[in-house]
Amino acid sequence: MQVLTATYESIGNLHAALEAVRSDHSLTEAAQVLRVADHADKLFKTATERFNKTASNMRGGIALIEKQLTAPIQSRANHSVSLEIRAYAREQKSPMDFVRNAIVRGDLVRAYTS
Repeated sequence: MQVLTATYESIGNLHAALEAVRSDHSLTEAAQVLRVADHADKLFKTATERFNKTASNMRGGIALIEKQLTAPIQSRANHSVSLEIRAYAREQKSPMDFVRNAIVRGDLVRAYTS
């Protein structure tokens, strides 16, 4: 939005320059056009650089978000879940009984493929 606002203001600046050049009667019509064109080139260069920088920042942000969205979520969850399981197992009379009971009940991690 800032880039678009700055570009809009630059166009307004260009119109003001056009009016200023038109009021300078010492310049020929061709000289007026050239002076406004030089000013427009500078404004265009600045606007283009701003748009390119903004587009680059947006591409970088998109890449970061895509990287975060495609990162495996399970690895983050596994750590906290395993901590809770360990704490629960320590609270039991025998950690081995906890493991044996889990095996007997059929508790296991299933690998799902898509």
